[in-house]
Amino acid sequence: MPALFRPSRVRGCLLILLTLLVAVAQAQTPAPAPVPKASDAGPWRPFGPAAFRRAQGSDRLILLVLEVPWSDYSTRARQEVWNQPEVLEVIGKRYVAIRERADLRPDLTRRYPAEGWPAVSVLLPDGTALRMLSEDTGQPRRVTSGYRPAASMARLLTVASDFYRARRSEAIRMSREGEEQIRESSPPTAGKVGESLVWALVSQVESTFDKERRYFGGPPRIPRFDLIELLFTASVERGKDAPRVMASAAMNTLATHLVDGPEGGLFRMALGLDWEQPQKEKLLDRNARWLDLLTLRFRIGGKRTDRDAAVAEARWIIEHLDNGDGSFASALCASCPEGIDRTVLTGAQAQASAALIRCGAAIGDAKILERGLAGVRFLRKHRYKAGRGMPRAVVDGVGTPPGNLVLEDLAESAWAFIEAYQATGDKGWLEVARDVARTTLANLRDPATGALRDVVPAPSGPIPLRRSVFPQKANSLMVRVLVRLHYLGQGERLWLQAAKGILKAFGGSYDRVGLFIPAYAQALYEFHFAPEMAVVVAREGQSGGDELRRAALGSSFPFTLVKSLDPATEQKAIVAAGLSIQSRPGLFPFYDGLGGRRVEDPAGVRAALLDLREKRLAQKKSLEQADKP
Repeated sequence: MPALFRPSRVRGCLLILLTLLVAVAQAQTPAPAPVPKASDAGPWRPFGPAAFRRAQGSDRLILLVLEVPWSDYSTRARQEVWNQPEVLEVIGKRYVAIRERADLRPDLTRRYPAEGWPAVSVLLPDGTALRMLSEDTGQPRRVTSGYRPAASMARLLTVASDFYRARRSEAIRMSREGEEQIRESSPPTAGKVGESLVWALVSQVESTFDKERRYFGGPPRIPRFDLIELLFTASVERGKDAPRVMASAAMNTLATHLVDGPEGGLFRMALGLDWEQPQKEKLLDRNARWLDLLTLRFRIGGKRTDRDAAVAEARWIIEHLDNGDGSFASALCASCPEGIDRTVLTGAQAQASAALIRCGAAIGDAKILERGLAGVRFLRKHRYKAGRGMPRAVVDGVGTPPGNLVLEDLAESAWAFIEAYQATGDKGWLEVARDVARTTLANLRDPATGALRDVVPAPSGPIPLRRSVFPQKANSLMVRVLVRLHYLGQGERLWLQAAKGILKAFGGSYDRVGLFIPAYAQALYEFHFAPEMAVVVAREGQSGGDELRRAALGSSFPFTLVKSLDPATEQKAIVAAGLSIQSRPGLFPFYDGLGGRRVEDPAGVRAALLDLREKRLAQKKSLEQADKP
């Protein structure tokens, strides 16, 4: 046989080719978390070409560990599991070990899920999740684990490795068949998205309310922010008390069991049905959403107690999670150094900034509002790249590189930029939001379905990373962003067309993941139903303009948008809309095609908006009665 075609040479060429393919794929995926310090490195490698090259070259399984800094169990695993001789021996002889931060790699977390932290998965050398026959059912299932003691972890890894060595072909076949099934079931299913679906979904979530425990669903007990927001919206839109009563009761239950009375802030969750075993980490994103709900309840009801609760939560976020440079830390956690994780996660930073802006405007607290604007300015200065989106995070003062797009970061950031525009009238914020939306649609929209992927796919990477994932909640939030861009801009149809495409993409599978039904229903509502519009006519920087905008942001209607027109540059648009230009700033309310009286005093804005809404609802009711036989 000629030397050129010897099997050993062929295998070598194939290995080189495979290595190059993996390297190209990894260049297209989000950057890995920082490599652990040498003193903590042990056998661990980052998720990247070198690890896969090692696994494929030695035909070893991969041990993938995804952890989060705020998890006590992740810390315990480092202290009690991964450094133990029996675990190190199994890893050293049989595995290539990869460890990453889950909060920096949501793409990995979605494709390699596990129960609890750290999220442990055993993979084939090509990255496919290993499947073994379950002892309980006899059916193939992924080899995953959360935290477990060292001896148990060593046994799990040994059994998985023995199975792969003894039944390699069968293990590969089962694992790849399982991946193919996931691939086929992953894309959303298209369907109709009429107005009636909104109320059908509202009824569906209402049916999950447990009257005895005054909350929704069963354990674990997690904050159901989207569900509560949907019920408040439904109550105001339809003029019914029942959804509002449920939503308020659920908030009171959360406040009783998850709000830290002495210290402030909202705990992450509770494991038990009756709120036993509270998980006491306090995450920025969850506290931001809690502030959103407190502000919304105050806006709707106007109660002093709700205002005080919103102020307390806003001040807690500012006092305990402020990094001092405009950014926010991602968590308070007992297991973190100094009790805090100062990582800046773009999506959470945007959530907190937007929540503070809306809260400060609604309750009339300039300091809270300004801190929210400072947070958005940090995003624009340090995270935003024109045409390239919003990089994921800042870790130890170093930002992850641009170009690695994550849908949640883009949607949350665009939302925050829109809130900044509404509070200030500065159209620069609106243009940044447009650019982020354009970047999202250009890079993450799936042409086959119209839905948005979570990240840019890696067609030549490890098999699971070639598969697109379509997170329903993040898609729903981007729909709400696109609807806002339509109304706050010049009515560009492209935003509504993209929003409709996303909604239709999930129309036949909206109930696939029950927890995210409320987010989808809220997006569907905002697409089909008109917002309450407050149009402020004022010159840039003119005294009184900001006061009118911020008074409108405190409207009692959940879906209120504030648009600004400058007489110096937008006179034609003002005249075309039938609005007047006067020396003093004025606010013009609109609702569902009906216009209201001009308002110049911020104290009268809320009443003017409410009067117009009641007038329009009475008009609609009269028309409905006239249509009856």
